[in-house]
Amino acid sequence: MRLGRAVATVGSFTLASRTLGFVRDIVLSAVLGSGSVADAFFVAFKLPNFFRRLFAEGAFSAAFVPLFARELQGAGRDHAVAFARHAQAALLVVLLPLVVLLMLAMPGVMALLAPGLRGEPPTFAMAVTFGRITFPYLLFISLTSLYGGVLNVAPGDPQAPGRDRFVLSKGHAGAGLYAALAERGFFPVEKLWTHYQDGSALCGHVSHELPGIDVSTGALGHGLSLAAGMAYAAKLRSGKQRIFCLLSDGECDEGSIWEAALFAAHHRLENLVAIVDYNRLQGIAPVGDVLELEPFADKWRAFGWEVSEADGHNHTALFTALNGIAFRAGKPSCLLAHTVKGKGVGFMENTVLWHYRTPRGAEFDAAWAELVAGGSDLPQEGLA
Repeated sequence: MRLGRAVATVGSFTLASRTLGFVRDIVLSAVLGSGSVADAFFVAFKLPNFFRRLFAEGAFSAAFVPLFARELQGAGRDHAVAFARHAQAALLVVLLPLVVLLMLAMPGVMALLAPGLRGEPPTFAMAVTFGRITFPYLLFISLTSLYGGVLNVAPGDPQAPGRDRFVLSKGHAGAGLYAALAERGFFPVEKLWTHYQDGSALCGHVSHELPGIDVSTGALGHGLSLAAGMAYAAKLRSGKQRIFCLLSDGECDEGSIWEAALFAAHHRLENLVAIVDYNRLQGIAPVGDVLELEPFADKWRAFGWEVSEADGHNHTALFTALNGIAFRAGKPSCLLAHTVKGKGVGFMENTVLWHYRTPRGAEFDAAWAELVAGGSDLPQEGLA
């Protein structure tokens, strides 16, 4: 049933896109050949492609995503959506006059872009015509980029073939992933109240039976291998999706992590992103006491990865870093997210005990009050 639904929705669009692209290439080869017409067309197509890098997935996207993240973090979803709408309006105000102006001025633009064609009037005239036909493409690809900077998954079709994948290698941190999926619309927020209860799909370690979760995890050290396999499969199929894997620092003690790291670098999996929750505490003791990882960033670099570092509690910093994927062409990317275990609650911060312990009674009330006082978006009266 899932396969049929995926094929009938996003899969059908992907198939149509690939088929039309194939037909386009055949038509171009058959009609344009390798003469002056082909020269005129490809010269004309350079212009919208150049502006695409500014207004679409290039400079605009790099600027928009961190600002959207800041609005989302600081003012909430409604303000962030309003900001996105204002960005869309501003983009249209800039692009519509630009498209009209350049279409009218296309002869002069072509004279600057391809002066060699001026000696061939028929080819130059075709280049001007082709430029006027292709340039409006900029408008549509830019708006697509605006929406793509916000949304890479579809809650209504969680098995969409072209979606990005996320592997929570530290599967015991499922509560955070469940909250994110509920807020994103994969299932009702009210379902969060069933977390860790008998018979609930929201079990202690994440399960792929829940919409939005690609793989079941929990046995530490295996997530990166799964993610690397997904990334390699996508590369073999020329897929555009990216694969993100969230690791704990403690599980980086395991050799399977570094085997996967070698595999990813060897196959140049630039569509793979490893994010390490680097809080320097693991199940029984500080990471440095169990098995020292430092120099941690240099180890990833030595294994062929491009590394970036960010404050793991700053949404804007994380969005900015992840929007720069791949950090370097031809290399997998590693983001070391520096975090504090128990962040925001003084008696929990940097304490191994709270790797396992659940606050109850007075401890719960004190933790809740401290989070509210620290600006967390929680009801001041606590849980009903």
